[in-house]
Amino acid sequence: MPTVKAYLGADYTAKAAGGWNFRIGGIGYLNPDRDYYSQLWGNASKTIRLGKKANLVLATGLNYAIDRETKIGDVTSISPASPVLTGALLLWG
Repeated sequence: MPTVKAYLGADYTAKAAGGWNFRIGGIGYLNPDRDYYSQLWGNASKTIRLGKKANLVLATGLNYAIDRETKIGDVTSISPASPVLTGALLLWG
């Protein structure tokens, strides 16, 4: 009989004054494994208009893996499961 991967999750998105966008969320698994694991995430971005055909987008985000398994059989994986990202994107034309 296959293992049931029961979970509960929620997320929320908001737009704030000044061009800011926010998103937060989380998901929790009853019986987590390497592929299906509990995590929390969030990100924020702001679009800055530079002209008629140009925008600058600033963004940051994080993902926190709560109970992700690090073993695949007898091998331990050191791949990052909880990244923090920041970036900027120039949209021109």
